[in-house]
Amino acid sequence: MRIRRRFPARSTNPFRWGLYAVLLLFFLSLPFLYSVENRVERKLLDIARSEVKNIAQSAVNKAVEEVRRNYARDLNHSLMLTKDERGHIQSVQVNQEVQARLYETLTKTVQRELKKASRQKSVEIPLGAVFDSKLFADMGPNIPLKYWPKGSTHIEMEGTMESGGINMVMIKLNVRITNEMVILLPKNESTIRTRHSYPLGQLTIVGEVPEFYMGGQGTKAPIPVIPTQ
Repeated sequence: MRIRRRFPARSTNPFRWGLYAVLLLFFLSLPFLYSVENRVERKLLDIARSEVKNIAQSAVNKAVEEVRRNYARDLNHSLMLTKDERGHIQSVQVNQEVQARLYETLTKTVQRELKKASRQKSVEIPLGAVFDSKLFADMGPNIPLKYWPKGSTHIEMEGTMESGGINMVMIKLNVRITNEMVILLPKNESTIRTRHSYPLGQLTIVGEVPEFYMGGQGTKAPIPVIPTQ
């Protein structure tokens, strides 16, 4: 008579199966979590850039206001006419002396305001704002944003010429201010460039139109415009 051995049945461990399920769920959700992380990072960087651009624009506005307040008389003489012996207008050019003073004042003021803002004005972005939710825009932990100017402010003077009618032309002196700012977020550092353009002076010529206009850059030849004859 053959006797069969009975082997004890293996007991199932619920903890082990639960661990397997958690690991499987974790690996399956990795692509989704990676996608969400990239989306949040891009959105956070967009918000940070917008905040820093507003801060840079505020600094530029203060610099332009200071120039207009302190150099109002100089701005009236920022564009100079060159005439021949018969009194005919030959060219219009930027007053180099005035331009040098404007360069210095604008550069120093913008740099001062940007450094002051980076030291005194702290920026924190609510996490809820990253998800484009109006209901939770101001909720969640705040993400700190640090920023500071990179390099020096770049100033350019440029002139534009517009026709104001028959035998009339308007020449405007514009200033273009460029700054580079470093943005520091958790696990992310980026550099943005901001550009702002403002009109500083204007000259309206009625009657004769100058043959040439000098843009004030010092590296380009005179630009021919409408001939006087």
